[in-house]
Amino acid sequence: MKDRLIKVLARLASKQYQDLYMVHGTAEEYVLPEDLIEDVASLCQLATKNHYKTTFTNDEHAALESMLIEIRGLDSDFWNVVGNNTLEHLVHKNPIWSDLRLSAEHVLNALGVSANNFSPKTIDS
Repeated sequence: MKDRLIKVLARLASKQYQDLYMVHGTAEEYVLPEDLIEDVASLCQLATKNHYKTTFTNDEHAALESMLIEIRGLDSDFWNVVGNNTLEHLVHKNPIWSDLRLSAEHVLNALGVSANNFSPKTIDS
């Protein structure tokens, strides 16, 4: 569980990953922003369940909850902006997306991992 969570958080924390697989994705290898957010939200929500109470520390749970609250706060206006702009704009210029990326990095840090430990090609391996 923790490894899967770290991978999806690393995808969200990595601008280079997003540039490679969102902005310059191919028909065979691409990532959609809504899928990435859904994956992060699903795993954060699962990790905060009582079943995983002993898997994560209180600080890790707090970081996961904070990430989940931020994602739940994304409203239709944000997704309309995403839909009306290019993926390049989202990844490189959108301040809300940039904040999400930073939040994912903070959660990784709380989990004892640095986003710098991953290269775009090794996140999914």
